[in-house]
Amino acid sequence: MSYAPLWPEWVTQTREALAAHNAGVSETRRIALQDLGAYIGEELRMEFPDVEATLIGLIALRTASHLGGLIADAPDGVDLESATCVTIGLMAGDHLVGAR
Repeated sequence: MSYAPLWPEWVTQTREALAAHNAGVSETRRIALQDLGAYIGEELRMEFPDVEATLIGLIALRTASHLGGLIADAPDGVDLESATCVTIGLMAGDHLVGAR
């Protein structure tokens, strides 16, 4: 398996955006979010032990990026709460699993 990011600087730009976000939140919140991210990343890695960890990480980054884009582009009055984003993520996975 291999993955080529959408453009050469995509990973760097994503990390810069994440760092900028983290700079604007409290230390307690940043640590809590970092710990949750590490937990989810490790769980994904353990669920797919035969898949390169970097590939799993890139897929997770793209998924989060797409969900964040949906929230940012939502028209006024459309409430995309966390449960809705989780459902969208699950439906995306289900779509791909069902397409096999």
